[in-house]
Formats: sequence, structure tokens, C-alpha cells
Amino acid sequence: MIRHIVLFKWKADASEEAIDRFVEAMSRFPSQNKDIQDWATGKEIAPAVFGGGSFDYGLTCLLPDHAAVERYRDHPYHLQLAAMLPEVRGNIVVFDYNIDGRA
Repeated sequence: MIRHIVLFKWKADASEEAIDRFVEAMSRFPSQNKDIQDWATGKEIAPAVFGGGSFDYGLTCLLPDHAAVERYRDHPYHLQLAAMLPEVRGNIVVFDYNIDGRA
């Protein structure tokens, strides 16, 4: 299993409406892709702890294997989400790892 983590920093001039549209659209992704398991998203809640505040929003999910990561990346709905990013994206960090510790 692969843990997929994405951290978002909204751009300074992104409107709340644009952010809400993106977050709402993103919340529908698990219903569009059967590989996605254990989907969780949320706003940053402790910006002063451990140097926080670098990111505004995060998501995490599990994907069964590397092939599922590729299907996730190339999924038409994921591409639709990517097309929405220029309106809200400041910075994004993506980090994937095997939860069983294997490479």
C-alpha cells in the first residue's frame, strides 16, 4: 500500500470562492476512482507549532500499489482538478511512500 500525501498553499490572491470550489471538487475524487482508500482532507489547524503555517490544506489517501498511483495521476477527474489549480495554487508538495517500508 502506498500513502499519498498532498499539501497545498493557496496563492495570496485566491478568492475564498475559488478555494471552496476546488476543495468541493476534490472531495468528489474518491467517488470517481475506486483505487482510493482512506481519503482524508483538512485545513491546517496549528500554524504556530513546529514551524507550521507553510501550507493551508492537506489530503492523504491510500492507494494499493504503484500501478494505482499511475492510474490516480492520469485519471480524467484528477486532470480536471489539475486544470482548476492555477486559480488557487501557491505551492504544492506531494509525498508518496510505501506504508510497509519497502521501496
